[in-house]
Amino acid sequence: MKLLYYTWDEYCSYDIRQCFEKLGYEYRVCSYEMKNKLESAEFTEQLQKLLEEDDYDFIFSFAYFPVIAEAAAANRVKYVSWIYDSPLYSLYTDSVFHKYNYIFHFDSTEVERLKKCGVDHIYHMPLAVNADRLGSLDKEDGFLYDVSFVGKLYRDQYNFFDQIKGMPEYYKGYFDALIQTQMKLFGYNVIADVLTPEEFKKISAFIGFKNDGQMFLDARDMFINILEKKVTAVERTGLLKALSRYYPVTLFSDVTDAELQNVAFKGYVNYLTEMPDVFHRSRINLNITLRSIQSGIPLRCLDIMGTGGFLMSNYQPELAKLFENGREMAMYESKEDLLDKVNYYLTHEEERKEIAYLGREKVRKEYDYKVAVQKIVEIVKTDKLS
Repeated sequence: MKLLYYTWDEYCSYDIRQCFEKLGYEYRVCSYEMKNKLESAEFTEQLQKLLEEDDYDFIFSFAYFPVIAEAAAANRVKYVSWIYDSPLYSLYTDSVFHKYNYIFHFDSTEVERLKKCGVDHIYHMPLAVNADRLGSLDKEDGFLYDVSFVGKLYRDQYNFFDQIKGMPEYYKGYFDALIQTQMKLFGYNVIADVLTPEEFKKISAFIGFKNDGQMFLDARDMFINILEKKVTAVERTGLLKALSRYYPVTLFSDVTDAELQNVAFKGYVNYLTEMPDVFHRSRINLNITLRSIQSGIPLRCLDIMGTGGFLMSNYQPELAKLFENGREMAMYESKEDLLDKVNYYLTHEEERKEIAYLGREKVRKEYDYKVAVQKIVEIVKTDKLS
């Protein structure tokens, strides 16, 4: 098995390379900083040279890059992409319809959505961890943190909703109410149902938000995504603030928020060298899913469990389907439920440790990179292109 691996310095790069090596796959690394993710003449030329120099079973990347898809189709080489963001806008470009694409997506709802758009060769594939790396880490014993959250607050340049200028007061109130309603619901996208195409048409004028035509994802879908990020920003800050009234809470992020006066702020932690220790030394590790992820299990959940940390997550359909709540992890369904369960698991240490152990064992056995990659390769190898 020989493959061309394109890396953009994603934090999974080290783990996937180790996986390829342990499976005995021969691979060549291709790296190029793309300023334009949709097209690049220079990168296309570089890819073309690499594909002419050797024969590859397929090209592989995390995320999906139209530039690679076009080069792969031109050279009749299969292109395998593994997606861990949702939605990923590059999937909504015409290149996604090439028959040489093999797209593996962690969110089954997005898989079905793209299938309805006519995309072939798209499959559901949960994300994975490097069980060998996590098992070999030297981790100190003893808890340092009661409740920890590792992730973005989306209060900075990622908060596109607050950057909209000239929104009438009526619609500010309308969207505030919609955001508050969505925060109370998990597993159901009320924003998409309420913000119909007709309703969006009324507000699109003052939003000034348009699709440039390069994607077949319409402006309404993109605005819904902006609203979902805003929901996540309000939700994460609100839950951390509520928890910090009763328990010691620690935030690991690039920035904090003025509302989180009682939350200890520790800054950014490195994915490979520092994050596993945070999970291991926290009694409870929170996952508050980005609301644009409709059903999939975020990588953070698997990272926490794979390290042996105790996971407390919002309800997420695939997490509920693939893991047992209260046995391998714990889920909450409201702010009040979260407060109650944090109190319960902080005071029931042995039960909490048993859940963390069972979650770790399942993730390392069933959601290791070697397991997932072999499934991917089997699908790609057995499919005969016409």
